[in-house]
Amino acid sequence: MKTTCCYALLCLCLGLSTLTAQDREPDGSLQLLVPETSPVVSTDGTLSLRWTDAGAQSNYRLERSRDAQFSDSLTIYEGADLGTFVSGMTAGVWHYRLSALDAESGEPVPGTKPVLTEVRVEFVSARQVVWLMSAGAVTLVCIVGSVLTGYRRYRGWNLNAEAS
Repeated sequence: MKTTCCYALLCLCLGLSTLTAQDREPDGSLQLLVPETSPVVSTDGTLSLRWTDAGAQSNYRLERSRDAQFSDSLTIYEGADLGTFVSGMTAGVWHYRLSALDAESGEPVPGTKPVLTEVRVEFVSARQVVWLMSAGAVTLVCIVGSVLTGYRRYRGWNLNAEAS
């Protein structure tokens, strides 16, 4: 138990969130294992979500929505796994809701409440990309110019003749 707690603390500190059902005993509660910062920030439009085991015979439903009330929610995962990978998110704020379901009836597991989290997707601005590309282009031109200038200036110079 002590080893499991240390491992969980290390994973949370490093943001790894790699706990599985084998790493902890199910206690009927449901938690998303995400970094403690709220909202979670994605810079590439992807997100790896993991959650705790809500008990035997549980399935999970993960819904995504643009608004916190989930009026336009979309079920993006339903199954028994304790995690999923989400990709293709566009810039902006996304809300996720995780629910534990009874595997046979499909009804919510008694004693569990849906878990909510917010994800903000922020890509690098186009202005910053253009500036960095321009700086790279200027650097490339300077390097090529220096090489060509050196080649023209010293092409007749024989290094072996100087050494003797």
